[in-house]
Amino acid sequence: YVSGSGVLNNIDLRGNSLGMEGWCAIFAALRDNNENKIESWNLSGQGINAEVAKVLAEYVSVSRVLTNLRLNNNIIRDEGAKAIAEALCGNGVLNIIDLRLNMIGDEGAKALASALR
Repeated sequence: YVSGSGVLNNIDLRGNSLGMEGWCAIFAALRDNNENKIESWNLSGQGINAEVAKVLAEYVSVSRVLTNLRLNNNIIRDEGAKAIAEALCGNGVLNIIDLRLNMIGDEGAKALASALR
């Protein structure tokens, strides 16, 4: 039960078969839980697409403890990168984000660059 967790601070769910619905449910629960203490997510190679990235971005934008987000080797593309870029503008604590190998093009890169200024 993710929504009631107040002590969990590091999650690595790699190697599971969570689809769009599963990932979105997890990120929405965390977004709505002001008491979560998750500092680190390793989401490498999980097939996270732009739609999931949008819900993840909603969580990132309100998290006050997330410092490390590893999203390498997914398929978030420009649309997901734009959502994450917008979330970065509202998050003052995230200091590591790995977006390698995500099919991000010029539009997504420009959005991320703008958010990092």
